[in-house]
Amino acid sequence: MSRAIFPLLLTLASLVGYGQQANVTLDVKPSDGQRQVRQDYTLQQAQTTFKNWYARAKVLGWTDVQFLDQSMFVAKWQQLQYFSSSLGPNAPTASTVNVTVPEGNYYVNAACELGNGTYRGSGTFVYYPGSYTTVMHVWHEKWIGTGPRDIFHTANYGTNNWQESFRIEGFRLEGGAATAVLPDPSYTSTGLVVGDAGETSCVNYIFASHFNTAGVEFDRGTPVSCGVLSVFSNCVAGVILTGSALNTFNFGTLSADDNDAVIVQRAGRGREAGGAVFISLIKSEGGVSDRVKRAQKLAILAGQGGFVVGAAKGSLNGTRVENLIEIDCRLTDGTKQVSNIVIGSISGFGYNNVLKDIANGWTAKSPGDHKCYELHYTSEFGGKLWNPFFAFEGAPNGGTVPPVTPVDPPVNPPTTVKWAKTYTTPTTTSTKVAVPAGVNPINETRLVNVKISGAGFTYINSHLFWGQGGTLWKMIGTSWVDTGIKVTVGQALNVSVPMAGTTLTNVIGGAGATCVMTGTIQVL
Repeated sequence: MSRAIFPLLLTLASLVGYGQQANVTLDVKPSDGQRQVRQDYTLQQAQTTFKNWYARAKVLGWTDVQFLDQSMFVAKWQQLQYFSSSLGPNAPTASTVNVTVPEGNYYVNAACELGNGTYRGSGTFVYYPGSYTTVMHVWHEKWIGTGPRDIFHTANYGTNNWQESFRIEGFRLEGGAATAVLPDPSYTSTGLVVGDAGETSCVNYIFASHFNTAGVEFDRGTPVSCGVLSVFSNCVAGVILTGSALNTFNFGTLSADDNDAVIVQRAGRGREAGGAVFISLIKSEGGVSDRVKRAQKLAILAGQGGFVVGAAKGSLNGTRVENLIEIDCRLTDGTKQVSNIVIGSISGFGYNNVLKDIANGWTAKSPGDHKCYELHYTSEFGGKLWNPFFAFEGAPNGGTVPPVTPVDPPVNPPTTVKWAKTYTTPTTTSTKVAVPAGVNPINETRLVNVKISGAGFTYINSHLFWGQGGTLWKMIGTSWVDTGIKVTVGQALNVSVPMAGTTLTNVIGGAGATCVMTGTIQVL
């Protein structure tokens, strides 16, 4: 009835010692795929073969029935983790053993723990005999307990510790979620949950699909390093960042199809949402799968942080999403935070709005299908969105931005003033404003607390103001050039205008101008 236990024990005995580094191939084979411990072992045999894991399972509250009900993969994986841990059964595994998993379709009905080693599957393609791939499945109908139906947890799961020096790569994770667009509310299930990844930890070459919750979840991260990650057909998100406001994340290629969103930030585990996130490339496609078609958002962002992407593609086939990106920059108590989004190049089709700013109550519409553009957003001052595609500051194409009261910039007092005059009574175009002939500003001219009102043009020698709150321009040769200095009607203006080598006359005014001015002109 029982298998010989000696090969497993021999493999484990090849380790140099508890907690010491070693390279081990896990003693599993494709025939273990859907087998339970009870099919090959009596309770006494299981207690002996999986001695270290049995001691830990008892600490965790497992019954003997549950121990026999676990899948063969779980038992062999967990035994290796706790055989090679220096902390014993009363603490999560601290194993540093490097584990390779051979090809096969393996089913788990309890989460497998990751210690501080390197964990390698044999490949991420679909499994068939001879494919040399490692596919892990959630065994729903045999699941033990009522906890989350996750395939892998880092050993620090549910604690406040960080997880350093682990690496996982080369696995295909299958969640077996139903075809419904919305998640089943009766349970949660994620392929890989990483708790506060730390120094030299890395997730790479993982394919996670059809989970009721997410493909991969990162709880905090100091920092998270993730290379190539594919997340398909997960009900809530491809990737979830939980409680990550103070944390840092670096992704390489993030490829996502038919999730509700590619990436979601959320508060949790006693921490706020957000964090500093960098992603080199996002490939986002919705409506692709024949199994279930979801209108996939690119990102649902929250809390405090920065979200930077090198290039992104957001495309939907046969479906449409209202907002490609949604951001709510508030903490859980409603306090607004300064958050930023920068995408170097983005394009796609099938979305009505590029961005919805939930906290500030506005949207920016899509520029049109298949148009490439750069996107910059900040939640500060009621939210701003701009990009070179529109050559427009504000929320483009129908988006609105709440008005912002400008703040006068500080003015450094001049060291030597050659000439100055203050106008307390508004001067008009009929009187003009002039300085004595021959006053030559060697350094610059300053406008101190100057207010301009009215309509039309006003000029300061070769510098031009638009009286309705436009731009300060500068004459170079015969062309006007935007200096980037903004003027708002009726608001105090403090600027320095370089005018070296120029004789000032008729400083303010001009034919047909209707603007008036108060304030001080200083020539240095």
